[in-house]
Amino acid sequence: MRWVLDANSNNVDVKLHPKGDGTFTASYIPKAGAKHTVQVNYGGVATKNSPYRVYVSEPLNASNVHVFGPGVEKGVKSNLPTHFNVDCREAGQGSLSCERY
Repeated sequence: MRWVLDANSNNVDVKLHPKGDGTFTASYIPKAGAKHTVQVNYGGVATKNSPYRVYVSEPLNASNVHVFGPGVEKGVKSNLPTHFNVDCREAGQGSLSCERY
C-alpha cells in the first residue's frame, strides 16, 4: 500500500513504475503548496522513515513580478544615482537577482 495525502487529508494519486530489478519509481503531482504526507508500506508494514513529511511550495511565476520606478523609466541620467522597485509578492518562492549586460 502507498498513499500521499495533502494538507487537507485528500488523497493524491500515486503511480508506481517497476524498473524490472526489484526497484520502483513512484510519481505524484501535488495540487497545492502545502505539507504533504507520503506513506510507503511493503507487505502491509511501514518502511523505514515512513511516513515522510514533504513541504510543497507554490510554483514560481516570474510573470507576476512587477518592476517600476525612476531607474527603469525614460529620463535616467548618467552619473546620477537612481533606483527602482521589484514587487515579488505574487510570484511565489524564488530568489531575485539583477544581471549586468
